[in-house]
Amino acid sequence: MALDNLAYACLDCNKRKGPNLASTDPHTGERTWLIHHRIQQWQEHFRLCEDGTIVGLTPEGRATAFLLRFNDPTRIQDRADLITVGNLNPTRG
Repeated sequence: MALDNLAYACLDCNKRKGPNLASTDPHTGERTWLIHHRIQQWQEHFRLCEDGTIVGLTPEGRATAFLLRFNDPTRIQDRADLITVGNLNPTRG
């Protein structure tokens, strides 16, 4: 195993991603690559909103958010709580 091939991920995201390198953009229905976190910047593909939702800004961002279920209600609430107590800043992501 090459350490430079590893990326931090929560258990849920790791299970959902599995071996997938691509998914479907929910806006267009087109197949697209997922975000490659070691070579692409989060801010280019996502925006964290004040309410805790994450918006995909690109086809790759939307496909990644969809596949990994970034906006499941529990995840949104967890992020909203972190924003409320000042531990997560929507302007910085």
